Amino acid sequence: MNNEQHTITETVEENAVYAVIDGRLTRLDSPSTGFGKQEIVWQNSKIVQNNVYFTQKL
Repeated sequence: MNNEQHTITETVEENAVYAVIDGRLTRLDSPSTGFGKQEIVWQNSKIVQNNVYFTQKL
């Protein structure tokens, strides 16, 4: 694993999940209803999938 240090400067004004993918900061989609969960799938030390599940409150 590479131990180089990098500085990321980004203005963030809302709650979100971010990932560094290929050296770029990427915002991952959240559940559209505002309720739910996210599952990040890794393969060979890289994010390959972002599963988003939503919950419908009754």
